[in-house]
Amino acid sequence: MPLKRVVQFTTVPMFDHHRIINHVTLYIQSSTFLYKFSSLLQRLIFSSYLISNYLFITDLEKHRDFKITAC
Repeated sequence: MPLKRVVQFTTVPMFDHHRIINHVTLYIQSSTFLYKFSSLLQRLIFSSYLISNYLFITDLEKHRDFKITAC
């Protein structure tokens, strides 16, 4: 009795465009979120620098009459 040859046809999955599009949109959304977040962080750092600089200058203005003399 000859052996029957079993041929299995594996279905090749179709190229999933929707999943790739979803991945791309998620990547774009996350990168724009990171860009906005880094821009916000940069503005916060710069504004805190300006505020501290302003406070330092006003503190110097208060103690202007104080003079440092070298010994």
